[in-house]
This record gives sequence, C-alpha cells and structure tokens, in this order.
Amino acid sequence: MKRVAKVQSCKNRGCNRSVSRGGRRGIASIAEVVLLVLVASVVWLGIRVILAPIQGSESDSSESVCGPIVSLSVICDGRKILARRGFSEVVTFDLTHNRIQKIFGWNGRPLQAVRVSQDGETCLLSIEDQEVLLFQRNELLRADFLTAKSSVQIALSLNGRTAIRLVDGISLRRWDLSSDEVVESDYSFAEKVDRISLDFEGNRMLVSMCEGALNLCDVKTGVVVQSLEGRGHPRADPVFSNDGSCVVVASNRSVTLYELPSGHPVWTVRFDDQNDQDWLTSVAISPDGQWVAASGIASPIRVLSRACGRVLHHFSKSSTSGVAFSSVSDAMYSGSLDGSISRMSLVDGRNVVLAKAY
Repeated sequence: MKRVAKVQSCKNRGCNRSVSRGGRRGIASIAEVVLLVLVASVVWLGIRVILAPIQGSESDSSESVCGPIVSLSVICDGRKILARRGFSEVVTFDLTHNRIQKIFGWNGRPLQAVRVSQDGETCLLSIEDQEVLLFQRNELLRADFLTAKSSVQIALSLNGRTAIRLVDGISLRRWDLSSDEVVESDYSFAEKVDRISLDFEGNRMLVSMCEGALNLCDVKTGVVVQSLEGRGHPRADPVFSNDGSCVVVASNRSVTLYELPSGHPVWTVRFDDQNDQDWLTSVAISPDGQWVAASGIASPIRVLSRACGRVLHHFSKSSTSGVAFSSVSDAMYSGSLDGSISRMSLVDGRNVVLAKAY
C-alpha cells in the first residue's frame, strides 16, 4: 500500500522519480497490449481493403507490372483482369484505363493460389499452404488456419456461391455462400485426390484421382454421380463450360473435351510438336462455349473449336503462365512469366501487349 501510494503521489505532483519494479511491469504489460492491438488493427485494415479495387474503386497511384504473372482471370463484366504476380502479390489491370494496381501482398509469404468469382465480389486465397481466406464484398467471411503446412487446393464457383478447400487430397471443407449466412460442411474422400474443379453454379465438381480416374461428384456429399471415360492426370485445373454442358481436361500434351452429363469424350487433340517436358499448364473455355484455349510455359497458345477440336488460332507466345477469355468480347488475355499481359483477338488474330514488366 505504501508503494502504491508513493507512485500515485509522484504522478499527482508530476515528479520524474522512477516507479517501483511492480509499476514497471505493469507499464510494460500495458505497452505490449497496446502494441498487439495496433498490429491487429493494421492487419484487419489491410484485409478489409483487399477486395476494394476488385469492385471498381480506383487509386490515384498506378504502377507498371514488375514481376512474373503466374495466373490471371477476367472479372467485373470484362472490365478488369485480376492476376497473381510473383509469389506473394495480387494485382488488377483496368482494361478501360490501362492501369495496374497492387491490391494484395502478404509480406513475402508465398501465395499458393487465388480464385475469384466472375463479378469480382468473392475471392478465395491460399497462403503458404497453411491459411485459406475467404472474402466477399470487402468482408472477411472465413479464415481457415491449419496447424501445420499441408498440400492445400482451393476452388471457387464462378457465380461465387460455393467455395471449397482440400487438404492433403483427402479432407474437404465446403462453404455455401448462397444465403446471407455461410453454411460450412466437411467430409473426406476415401482415396487421394489429385485435382479438383467446380462448375459455374457450384453444384458439381470434377475430381481427378491420383490413380487416374476422372469423376464427376456432387459438391454437397462428394458422391460420384458420373465417371468420365478414359483416365488422365491433368497438369492444369479442368474447366467447365458456363452452361455445364462440357468439361475440358488438359493432360501433358493433349486436350480432351467431355460431354456432360454422359461423360463421353467428344474429341481429343494431341500436340506432338511440343517438347516432352513442356506440359500444358493452362486451359480455358470461353463464356459462350465456342472456343477452348490451351497453353504451356514454352509452347504457343492454341485456340480450338469447341465443336470439333480444330485449331482456329495459333499465337506464338513464350513463357505463358495463364490464359483467360473475356466475358463481353471476342478477346482472350494471357499472362507471361516475363511480366507481360497481352490481348489476343479471336476475330482477326491480332496480339497486343497491354503491359510489360521490364
């Protein structure tokens, strides 16, 4: 009591004498709490603004691409491109004003995958194979933290109503975003899964098993509803057409289009001119279902007819990391490991570089 009274007396007089050892501990504890609150506030503020640029807000500062483009998607009714740049950043490219803006960076921590809905309002991120973050309309809906680093895969339906994460090819968690309240459910596969993709509505998923089978499954239960004819090990995530009538699978140097719900292959095109080590790493199908695009890191971009598999366009690009179709025009976009973003016309075959890294 005397010590407390002494400290209180010093405070009341404004004196500069040192406080007691117990007082120093108390001040240190308060400082630690304040520091933690400040750090948490900064992190939360950063999370809240991640999606703001995706939904159309502009910044006075723009920047050029500086780093490899790893993947890209066309969002916001064809007005923007969302791209993963390097290992830890996400940028948007405004196609109307030709401006690049960084919207996400995680202090150099590896950003494993980025998935975004077609309207740009829902985003799913996998960070360092240990965290999965789900955002919608600027709000963090879910933060899934794993106790140890694992093999994590994520998928998001283009309509933004279903998101899933798969851990070590077995354990699946599903988030239903179709109502105001997020519904979460879990189940496990009996056998290990290699790759997983969602259809536009988020009701079905194509599951590539490690032993080679390709199964169409119900998203809510994981039950196989149809097995696709043939076997394969996709090097790129399979993609559904927007109307759900087909799915495209790229394996090594070939592309196969399967009819749904029958699961019968309509056509398979093999590119024998590719190097044995140059696998197809990106595949896409246009929103209207007319074109299919496939590319590899060291191979050209080929645009094929959905009806017969005939090559319609052949774009000589190097180090292509991803392709995506516009949802509003006859155009396709590609990202490159040299940092460039290009637009290719599906009408006259013109190729225009929109942004260049170095």
